[in-house]
Amino acid sequence: MLSKQTDEKIDQPLLSNLSGKPTKRPPIWLMRQAGRYLPEYQALRKKTGSFLDCCYTPSVASEITLQPLKRFDLDAAIIFSDILVIPDALGTNVRFEENIGPMIDGLNEPKDVAKLHFNQSLLDPVYEAIELTKKQLSSHVSLIGFAGAAWTLAAYMLQSKSAENFQKAKQWAYANKREFDELLAIIENAVVTHLVSQVRAGCDAIQIFDSWAGLLSVTDIQRWSVESLTRIIRDFKHECPTTPVIIFPRGAGTNYGLYDTQYTGASAIGVDQFTSLAWASEHLQAVLQGNIDPLLLALDKDAMLTQARENIALMKGKPFIFNLGHGVIPQTPPEHVELLVNLVKESDCG
Repeated sequence: MLSKQTDEKIDQPLLSNLSGKPTKRPPIWLMRQAGRYLPEYQALRKKTGSFLDCCYTPSVASEITLQPLKRFDLDAAIIFSDILVIPDALGTNVRFEENIGPMIDGLNEPKDVAKLHFNQSLLDPVYEAIELTKKQLSSHVSLIGFAGAAWTLAAYMLQSKSAENFQKAKQWAYANKREFDELLAIIENAVVTHLVSQVRAGCDAIQIFDSWAGLLSVTDIQRWSVESLTRIIRDFKHECPTTPVIIFPRGAGTNYGLYDTQYTGASAIGVDQFTSLAWASEHLQAVLQGNIDPLLLALDKDAMLTQARENIALMKGKPFIFNLGHGVIPQTPPEHVELLVNLVKESDCG
């Protein structure tokens, strides 16, 4: 699973599927595969500072990224970081409080948007962590970089914290349409710059998380999520034309169709656990990724394995990336992850 890279070219199953070429069995990686469910992560966190300290310390971020690869035969690593590093670099002072989550010095007045400045040097440790990690990965294992989508990041910046419906953020956007459009543009430029820098540091693919797309109406999801993501992908592809892009508009439901390849330019779409993979397979042209319920992975291994077999059978002969419908949750037994990975690796999707 881990080894020093050589110059020998070895195909990466994830990249094959992202290019539309199905492999004998689906590649597998898991959102939040590095993190709180692993005892080695907990042990390391006791020796380090805050969550953001881990993200901004290259050796620590790299070690956390590689921890699940040392346990499980995964086809990809995703760099350990957070979508909120961009708001932090824009000057909104992000911090993570125990048992509360992210807290952000939000944008109180419309005029505050003009004060935002992207200090990319703050993110240099992320790129260094990518370089460190790439050197230690087997060459058949892909490295994924990521960022949040503009709507999701704007929602956090306007709400000042995570919320059930982000009502404050939406009210701000409705009341200050011109400034909100300016905010989206600022965030989009920062996201593109951050993604391009991750690829230049060594990432093979990128994923864009629009974690709160599902909170938007049909009209708002089109203009604030779909059109914004399309601009991000277009500008990213101008700099990195061969790097595949996975998008994850969580909660989009039947609006997933708005995000399809012919509209956004994305290579793949991550499907959440609330959306039928059969429906997505029938209605979307993009490569699909997903969509096992993280709660099943944590709490009911038999039901999880049954669902996994059904997903593999459903997607037989099609390019498909095995993943969850959201991230691994903290109470997940590592043994369940091992069972899932082994099942997928032993499957035959050809």
